[in-house]
Amino acid sequence: NNLKQVSDDDLVYNAGKTKGSGSYQAAQAELTRRLMESMGVLNKSIKKFDEQSSRETEKMIKLTKEIKLLTIIMIAGIILQIGLALEQNDLTNAQGIGNRVEQGIQRQRAEEFCNQNPTSQESGLYYENGKPAPCSTILEKDFFEKVIFWRN
Repeated sequence: NNLKQVSDDDLVYNAGKTKGSGSYQAAQAELTRRLMESMGVLNKSIKKFDEQSSRETEKMIKLTKEIKLLTIIMIAGIILQIGLALEQNDLTNAQGIGNRVEQGIQRQRAEEFCNQNPTSQESGLYYENGKPAPCSTILEKDFFEKVIFWRN
């Protein structure tokens, strides 16, 4: 028991003495006891670390699964948005076709009106600024290539 207070260096010194002496055996026994005690503490620390590491690993696995689920939901949302954008594009194109048809009808009516009334100041078509386009302008050969018109 009195060897518990002896320093490690003194124990190593005593353990280095001649074999068979009492101090040699006692020093060896105390060093062995201290080593076993240290190994027990180390084993407990390793076990505690392993348990804590396992808990953290489980948390990481759970978080990874949640991130995977959120990623799948996000991809589904993106696919839905792309589908809606394509549908909107189709509707816009259809509306554009309708507008072009309407403009063609307006153009044809204006040309027919202006052919019958070439001096009229109002053809039924308007410049972008809202001013009426006179028939003399409508009857110019390349008027419709130069001017965008709209209905009032």
